[in-house]
Amino acid sequence: MLFFKPYSLCLLLSTTLFLLPQSGFSKDTSNKIEEIFNEGIIVDLKNPQFENNILSTTEGGVVTNDNMRIQAREISYTRKKDANPPIFTLEAQGDLTFEYNGRLFIGKRLEYDFLKKRGTIYDARTDIDDWYLGGETISLFPDGSFETKQA
Repeated sequence: MLFFKPYSLCLLLSTTLFLLPQSGFSKDTSNKIEEIFNEGIIVDLKNPQFENNILSTTEGGVVTNDNMRIQAREISYTRKKDANPPIFTLEAQGDLTFEYNGRLFIGKRLEYDFLKKRGTIYDARTDIDDWYLGGETISLFPDGSFETKQA
């Protein structure tokens, strides 16, 4: 479904756009991949470009779902169900803020894989209670935990 706003494109990605190739994947794996691709992700980009199943902008945007919100100046959202293996990723940079499972992260660049539910934020900062911490990278894990390197 596509919703148009003046100066932006909002794409609700809860419908199947491509058929998943069955070769090379078990039925359970194919079902799990299909579930992830059908999660309600909203991509709202200013002046977006779409090429080779990559939706991108250099003018700012926001990507949200139930447990995350990503805002950045440059965003590339890749969704390739027909690739082997499928690709469902996001890269963002420039004025980056990332809310993930109720925690706010600030950084220079984000790489996130929706299929693996893992990501890396570069030159990143966050807080725990009254403490602020940061590092060269913060790695995000599927269980909601994270690890800071080069703090």
